[in-house]
Amino acid sequence: MITLHISEIITAVIYFALLISIGITFRSFSSDADDYLRAGCRGTWWLVGASTFMASFTAMTFVAISGQAFVAGWSVMLITVTGSLGPFLHAAYFAPKYRQLRVVSGGDVMFNRFGRVAEQFVAYYGIISGMFGASLALVGTATFVSTVFGLRLDLLIIGVGVVITVYSSCSGTWGVLATDFVQGSVLIPVSIAVTVLALLEVGGVTNMFDMINQQGLAEDFALLKPAGYVYKTPVKIAAGLFTPGWLLGLLFLQISGSTSLAARYITVKDGTEARKAALFVGIMLLFGASIWYIPPIVGRLIYYNDIMAVKGIPNVADAAYAVVSSKVLPTGLIGLMAMAILAATMSSLDSSFNGIAALVVRNIYPPLAAALKVKEITDPKKLLVMGRFVNAIYGSILIILGLCFTKFGMKDGLYSYMLILMALIGFPSVIPMFMAMFVRKTPAWSYFISMGMGILGSSFCFFAPKINPSIQILWHEQLFIIGALGITGWLISAFFWKRCTPEYRAKVEEFYARMNKPVDFAKEVGTGNDFRQFKMVGLFVMIAGGLLMLLLLVPNPLRGRITILIIAIFVLTLGFLLYRLGVRAFKKMETKELPEEKN
Repeated sequence: MITLHISEIITAVIYFALLISIGITFRSFSSDADDYLRAGCRGTWWLVGASTFMASFTAMTFVAISGQAFVAGWSVMLITVTGSLGPFLHAAYFAPKYRQLRVVSGGDVMFNRFGRVAEQFVAYYGIISGMFGASLALVGTATFVSTVFGLRLDLLIIGVGVVITVYSSCSGTWGVLATDFVQGSVLIPVSIAVTVLALLEVGGVTNMFDMINQQGLAEDFALLKPAGYVYKTPVKIAAGLFTPGWLLGLLFLQISGSTSLAARYITVKDGTEARKAALFVGIMLLFGASIWYIPPIVGRLIYYNDIMAVKGIPNVADAAYAVVSSKVLPTGLIGLMAMAILAATMSSLDSSFNGIAALVVRNIYPPLAAALKVKEITDPKKLLVMGRFVNAIYGSILIILGLCFTKFGMKDGLYSYMLILMALIGFPSVIPMFMAMFVRKTPAWSYFISMGMGILGSSFCFFAPKINPSIQILWHEQLFIIGALGITGWLISAFFWKRCTPEYRAKVEEFYARMNKPVDFAKEVGTGNDFRQFKMVGLFVMIAGGLLMLLLLVPNPLRGRITILIIAIFVLTLGFLLYRLGVRAFKKMETKELPEEKN
């Protein structure tokens, strides 16, 4: 267990307070439901890109995945490298298409392409699966921090849940975008600092590779391993991981699932901004792959006994990143690193908040009001209040579910539950939308037969080994089975296109025509608020940098003070540049408006 200095506790409290203040401040950006649910389609590429990047990974990157790097070395980099394929595919094709659909929620996409039944199914399905997935992510992060730092698990779940709920409910998508950017501006330099300091501990990159060879770890750290490879550590690793088959499965998952995150780009101004945002995400993920997994590898080389001595975590390797951080970071930044790890999950969770709110307000409430024969609320300001109420309820449910999970326990382990969710619920649901982008002439029920066959495959993969223990279906084999069945179901439905009504065919053709029509921002949305985004986000990033400067008052050796100073200067400079860009954008806008005022 890592002993925290009082400064670490103060840092964590101030960090949470800053996030809440961002949410409250950005409340003014949301004047109606459209602003609240999709930022009024005024999000700039850098703001949406940073938020999408932060949402693309969770604490699992610094916990479970880093733990795998402790055991298997460079193989783990392939997870993030292949993960960048999605954003690059978004930049090349999917992101502009989704923005040009001009929708508010994923449910809108389903309604426009497949009709009301599919919309309602996906809306309720998304809410239920989203709740369990988000609550598990909340529990996983809280469990890690609780175990390593000795804090009460239930209080962490409540605390983190309340912070996310407050800033998400106050300002909706605008608050999420802003807090994600501020959290990223802290996470990235601190992550770089951990990597650089870890490399200094082993004498640099060249010496690190020499130590790997000297300790006989070259085979453990090989990029790909043969099936059945036995690692030189008692830490368990799932069968079939980091083999050529695993890599093929990973590529299949990242490519076929690339459409699932494309909906993140509906908040940007137009297709060009969506393309830039996606490209930014891909580049940042490649950068992350180059720095995130060096600390656990260094941990295997020089802190092996310390990591193996960690108590209370089912897989001790999961503590590798935290242990190395505690060894190399100066006093005051360890707590900040813990908050940065929390931030990774919080950024993923807060995105789910507004996705759920959009589904309820846009897709569930209107038909429900009609079914109950009550007058539907259409006032944008009242719908805004409804969205905030939905977020508050959703946050409360996540906290309750998280507390229930911890109370009744998860004897099979958190990671096992996450894999079950992915196999039974996650992967089958992404195949239909991926296929819909390419094989377009299918009936409305094509979604259900594709997903149904995918679920049939995932059910077989889950139950067959339990019924007959001699059957072993590896992770990548499960993906191929589920994917093959889902794709087959979709292709079968294409044979029934000619039986569809002319009205339905026209609707499908209109859907794709709309998808391919570029957005005219000035005509469809109006004026942007780029200068406000630059100024407000820049201001909060500068505040974060100023607070980091205060850590110079904490007693530390010279190298520790220099580290804090460099990080603080980086954050302050970034904030100042954004603020100045906001001032320039405002002056430019005023200059354009002057001639109109004179006329």
